[in-house]
Amino acid sequence: MKENVEYNYTKNDLIKDPQKYQMTPFEGANFLKKYEKSRRIIIKKIEEKNNCSSIEEIINENNNYIFDGKKPIPTKDFLKFSIKNINHFDSEHKIENIINTLIKKFEIKKIIFIKYDKNLNEMSDNFKNLTNYLLLSILCLKLYKKNKNLKYLNATLKLNDTVISQFNIISNINNFILLNYCLTDELNEIKKLKKMKGVF
Repeated sequence: MKENVEYNYTKNDLIKDPQKYQMTPFEGANFLKKYEKSRRIIIKKIEEKNNCSSIEEIINENNNYIFDGKKPIPTKDFLKFSIKNINHFDSEHKIENIINTLIKKFEIKKIIFIKYDKNLNEMSDNFKNLTNYLLLSILCLKLYKKNKNLKYLNATLKLNDTVISQFNIISNINNFILLNYCLTDELNEIKKLKKMKGVF
């Protein structure tokens, strides 16, 4: 029997047809090899585009948003604000609670809407802005590094899978830059985790 060498979770359109990860079988070390190879292939494709902007430039671009807890939440602005200020609030801070609720909503529906009210109810039916998925992925990576809670790394993996499933239709150059950062950082954290757990 021919061995399956593909990482199957990014083959289909995950926005139109979300992956139910809890129903998938464990594949062991072979799965990790397929996963890592698939990520490196995407990183190589992005690097061939010679993008030179930094994620800091993208995060800071046109970003004068300040969260006040009273007005509706524009997702992209809120996520940029949270990334910039992640080290200034603790796990009991209202913003971190909102982030955790947003992650939980993504885990359930596997989509992110472009606007929410102050209670995080959807205020739009638009969930196709890939920038929001990438910004939430970056935020999850930062939260994982901050407190080593695996739920954040797990969310990052799923968010990145979602964006990769859309790779061939990405037209925004900034999204390539953000995706390159997300995948590179994700692989680094997985490498550290494997070393800690004795998996090589």
